[in-house]
Amino acid sequence: MKCPRCDAPLKEVLTRNSVLVDVCPNGHGVWLDGGEIFFFVRNPKKIQELINKGLTGRLAPGIKCLRCADKVMNNGRFDNKSPALDFCPDCQGMWLDRLELHALNASLGSNLDPYTDIMEDYAQAAEREKTTKSSSASRIASGAAVGARKLLAPLPNLALSSSIVLFSLYGMLFAALVIVTLLTGANIHAAVLFAVAAIFLQYLISPFIMDILLRWIQSLDWVAPEQLPVYLRDFIEKVVKNNNMKYPRIGIIRDGAPNAFTYGHTPNNARIVMTQGLLDILNEKEVEAVVAHELGHAKHWDILVMTMAGVVPVVLYYIYRLALEISTRGRNRKGGQLIIVAFVAYLLYVISQYVALYLSRVREYYADRFSGEATGSPDELAIALVKVAYGLAGQATDNDVDKKSNRRPALESAKAFGIFDPSAARGLAAASLKGSSMDVDSACNAMQWDLWNPWALYYEIHSTHPLPAKRINALGQQSRAYGQTPTIQFNKKRPESFWDEFAVDLAVMAAPVAGAALGALLGFFVSAAIIPGMVLLGLGIGYAINLAFSYRSSGFAPMNVSTLLKKIKVSSVRPVPVSLKGEIIGRGVPGLIYSEDIVLRDETGYIFLDYRQPLRIIELLFGLFRTDRFIGKNVEVTGWYRRAPVPYIEIRNMRIGNDTHTCYVYHVKIALSILLFAAGIIAIAGGFAI
Repeated sequence: MKCPRCDAPLKEVLTRNSVLVDVCPNGHGVWLDGGEIFFFVRNPKKIQELINKGLTGRLAPGIKCLRCADKVMNNGRFDNKSPALDFCPDCQGMWLDRLELHALNASLGSNLDPYTDIMEDYAQAAEREKTTKSSSASRIASGAAVGARKLLAPLPNLALSSSIVLFSLYGMLFAALVIVTLLTGANIHAAVLFAVAAIFLQYLISPFIMDILLRWIQSLDWVAPEQLPVYLRDFIEKVVKNNNMKYPRIGIIRDGAPNAFTYGHTPNNARIVMTQGLLDILNEKEVEAVVAHELGHAKHWDILVMTMAGVVPVVLYYIYRLALEISTRGRNRKGGQLIIVAFVAYLLYVISQYVALYLSRVREYYADRFSGEATGSPDELAIALVKVAYGLAGQATDNDVDKKSNRRPALESAKAFGIFDPSAARGLAAASLKGSSMDVDSACNAMQWDLWNPWALYYEIHSTHPLPAKRINALGQQSRAYGQTPTIQFNKKRPESFWDEFAVDLAVMAAPVAGAALGALLGFFVSAAIIPGMVLLGLGIGYAINLAFSYRSSGFAPMNVSTLLKKIKVSSVRPVPVSLKGEIIGRGVPGLIYSEDIVLRDETGYIFLDYRQPLRIIELLFGLFRTDRFIGKNVEVTGWYRRAPVPYIEIRNMRIGNDTHTCYVYHVKIALSILLFAAGIIAIAGGFAI
């Protein structure tokens, strides 16, 4: 984007309130995407009212919109007090000249001058960039040289790493069994062998059970090869022929929310399941890339290998539970030894879980690389990951609608592949695609949280899949090794450390426990009689602090999903209060008849909506009897935008027409906090009375 006043390329800057904006380096003004204005005014609600009314009059020839380049923006005032500014009614973006942001706040009765702060932030960022320019140039040159030599970044040897991991895991299991035998003299080998046999029996029959369950409760239709689009059928035939595999069984789940996966026993009986929107969101080459990724899992025997790796944590946990249970039965003379066994088994169980997750992430990189090799264009999978993982897919254009009409009915319900951690695949994130053309800047903005926020590292360690941004970077390196230029090249410099916010988030999460511990400590020094009351009081205060931070309600500013995705300083406990309008396109778990969570799409992208109630039965009933009524309907949602690691909105209220649905978890938590506080006061009073 270029400055409409001096034609200089705009510079992106991360402001002190963690919002990415584009500024003129010559100080002529700032561009704010739709929804970003709410971060720079004291009264977001009033601004929304003015935006809804629109600009009054045309004061000067409008400039071309910096996002919708072929459209002219409106130039005018929101009211008699506001300054003249340029506003795009389509994308809601604004161009504000140097003094206009301060003048807009002044018209609302505030002395806030965000533009001065923005330019100070830009100056500091420019200075940091200047001091590191030479080293950055060196790194870029080095990367270009590597690409020129067509060298791929080495991945851990798949066979060797799998063998080492499995050897380590089964070594842990053997060690646990030896400890049990030495300390207790008990022979639980038969029980362990039974558990292992049960797991492998499950492995043998689970594909057939999945076939039945998916058909019954997730609207799955099996599709014959001749029912597939010709390009996809031919591509699959070519890949399986080149890799000595049988043609996989293809299933379609009729739901608008993106997801896909593969399962089976061996490369020769793999099933690949897709949801409806795949062919609507991805083009033909991207569809092939995602299918190739799934075929890569089958080719590498991932299902069998990960089943073998998954046996060990399950059996170790079984030993832990068995030892703990036996140690508490009556007067067991070996109770002490069994407690040691339980502790060691649980420790090995935790370690084995992380080892298995590491192996899973390695195999994901191999499936991605297989896709790049099969298609000859790793960039196609990278773009597909952006569209699916970050939800970077806006409303369909007329051309997209025309393409849909040529599809076969059996595939008219496919929406994307869930080639991510199953827990993450539920929550599809946000974005910015216009029809089928991708906004690369928005894609890079979406990646920043994955690469910069400390919470991302925490979630990746606990995930079966690498973070999408890391996979996209790896695919970009593969593209360069093939002599191709990747569409998405993330070369932004981290503007600051985000560990201070991470530390605050941890403190907020620990506030209830810390409050209870502090209360117990104070009670110990005052009187033992009031310790229970002080614990309850501290717990209530800590819980209140947690709620005040994680359920902020200081104005639910209207925004769109692409604007939300720019936020880096956001987590599961650090939300952004938001109001969002859009269409419900599917369930949170595609096709699942009792899934209460849903997916919303606006003009810039789609996002997962988390529907929570105090009782699980309420959520279940909502999923069974109400969710279907909302699909295809326009809604307005008020709630808290969070990221953990997938962006989602925890619903507070959801309005559909004249009906409003409220989630009461927030209210119940407030009541619980008050109850704990009151119980603590009463218990303390009773303690002093004794």
